[in-house]
Amino acid sequence: MVERYSIVAVRKKKKGTQVAVIGTYETKERAELIRGEKKWGGSRGIPHVMKESEVAEFARQRRTGIFAPTYTPPTQEEIRVKTERQKAQEKFEREREVAKEPTE
Repeated sequence: MVERYSIVAVRKKKKGTQVAVIGTYETKERAELIRGEKKWGGSRGIPHVMKESEVAEFARQRRTGIFAPTYTPPTQEEIRVKTERQKAQEKFEREREVAKEPTE
């Protein structure tokens, strides 16, 4: 599989840092050439050339403020542990109630 390269801009704004993909190219040389030809001043941000497979991780690390995701869903392992803990607690409470009942 041929690795593609992307130009990624890191834009710093008042409410946080945003990451955007400007373009994706077949070779690193082509991406560097395009990056060198364009004027990258102002709001477009600082350009970086990187492999397409690394863009998501790079973006996750750089986003801040309102652009950063605040909610991360729980993993299957966390859900399973929480469910088991809840079932054990319910079982304990049922046994406790039975133990409180008077015996004849």
